[in-house]
Amino acid sequence: MKLWMHRCLLLINVLIATGLLATAFLPYINPSKSWICGFAGFFFPVFGLLAVLSLIVHLIFYRGYAWIPFIALLASVPPFLASFAFHPFAAKTSGEPAAGQIRIMSFNCSSMGLKDYKIDEPQRNRILQMIRENPVDVLCLQEFYTNDDPTKSHHLDSIMKYGGFRYVYQTKDLTRWNTWHFGLALFSKYPILDTAKILTGAGPESENLLKARIRFGQETLTIFNTHLYSYSFDRSNYQTANSEQLHGIRGLIRKMKATFSGRVQQAMIVKENVHNSDGPTILCGDLNAIPNSFVYKSVKGDFQDAFLKKGFGWGTTFHTISPFLRIDYIFCNPGIRVQDFRVLHHLPFEHYPIITTIEL
Repeated sequence: MKLWMHRCLLLINVLIATGLLATAFLPYINPSKSWICGFAGFFFPVFGLLAVLSLIVHLIFYRGYAWIPFIALLASVPPFLASFAFHPFAAKTSGEPAAGQIRIMSFNCSSMGLKDYKIDEPQRNRILQMIRENPVDVLCLQEFYTNDDPTKSHHLDSIMKYGGFRYVYQTKDLTRWNTWHFGLALFSKYPILDTAKILTGAGPESENLLKARIRFGQETLTIFNTHLYSYSFDRSNYQTANSEQLHGIRGLIRKMKATFSGRVQQAMIVKENVHNSDGPTILCGDLNAIPNSFVYKSVKGDFQDAFLKKGFGWGTTFHTISPFLRIDYIFCNPGIRVQDFRVLHHLPFEHYPIITTIEL
């Protein structure tokens, strides 16, 4: 093989390996100190695929440089294991949970179909139908909206009816015109003993941290629900992310950069409260952070990721920008046994609902 071809192959392999290692490990650096680290993880699946293809091609046609993508892939196993679950035959239970088990759903409901302060009735009805067809004991909602005005949509009553819930708590993080309430909500079939809204300091229009203690048999289960600072993308941003508009992409990146420090601040408050909780503890929420990220690692700590325990694949929960984005989670402290995990991928929502069954 000619010298220039050797050099080209070497350069290509080095670039792919460097890209893979950078996107695997840079995200674990605090993005509020180095903003580029906040972007790196989004490209981890792409460089991983390139490295696999490079390894295969070299093993078939030219083994001289196969060791480069092989070593990069080997070094990237830990972040890959945080992103991909290996339980293809794990049972997906239906019907009522067994004795001693409790089923929990977490779902960013995108304001129940509210767009420009007008309800998308078909979308609202699809959400309510989903809740009816997938019964759970506890439902944690992010970006929840309800209205006390009798001429508007009172979603608290609707969800309690469709889901068979008896108890509810909402944070009302933002209220407009006295009756329009936005924020977090928790619905339960079991008694809620006490609740709290813990401020995360991200601004008046951001959601905070919901805490509820639930009586489950002889046990008390503490459930947290949160939604960390989002990128606040609008429809034009999503269109730009899937196009080649350079100017628009630059604007999208600037918007993403502005969110990093606020999200890290929220994550530290969530971490402190969740990991200092006594007894069985669950955290549900939309972290707006991928698994190989500083925010995910900080918030998860030594908790179990229910998806990694019983799920399979990439577990995509937000599909609008990329087919690999998992940003919605259910974490459990080590004493809890995770029985199953499901992502409802077949539903036409921006965020897919996630469901787990646990045993205390």
